[in-house]
Amino acid sequence: MGQWHRTINVENVYSAANATGPRRRISPSSGVPELVDSDDEEPAQESDPIYGGGAGETGLWMLMRKWIVALPERTQEQKARKTQLEQELRWLAAESGLKGLGEVVYAHCDLLHGNVIVLPKEKIEMVSAMISPATCAEKDEIQVTFIDYEYATPAEKSFDLANHFAEWGGFDCIYSYIPTVSQRRDFIQAYLESYNAKRGQAADVSAADIDKLMSEVDQYRGLPGFFW
Repeated sequence: MGQWHRTINVENVYSAANATGPRRRISPSSGVPELVDSDDEEPAQESDPIYGGGAGETGLWMLMRKWIVALPERTQEQKARKTQLEQELRWLAAESGLKGLGEVVYAHCDLLHGNVIVLPKEKIEMVSAMISPATCAEKDEIQVTFIDYEYATPAEKSFDLANHFAEWGGFDCIYSYIPTVSQRRDFIQAYLESYNAKRGQAADVSAADIDKLMSEVDQYRGLPGFFW
């Protein structure tokens, strides 16, 4: 996960998105999908986190806005649900302190157990021959890879970590499987060591660095439930 977050350049992702011409969006006024050019889009309204968003907003917050805008309003129950979610997102974006908290990376956003593929050691040699030895792990190492990138987007990295920890509970929501404080701390230490090594820095991380990221991740622990 540290390698993933450090390897993919977020600025390149934004640049590619801006160079693709017309983009699809949900119309703020009608809720209908439409194509728009960048020049045709209305300026962001800082006062409205639902329809404006604001400068510097990551893909995570834009995605949640789009999902809410696209909700149906055919019945009173649907209208009430949409209104409640709008109010909750406004609070999250404007008052919770989560928006923009921590470093922004290209996050996977869906690291449940089925999307984390651990290749057994005995399969490494076979896969290396099929693909490319340069891209595979050594025969005595375990190779891990991710699949299913449809939710991947620039986002605060602490959200990606918090979401992954939440996914430990599985589809049956077995909360006793959620990692303990010590497990999360060990994970975050290993994550930072990997992240720093990929950046060319010393692998050692300080307790202060671990504490800082632990604090950020803990603050995001409620957001995956709202996101999904």
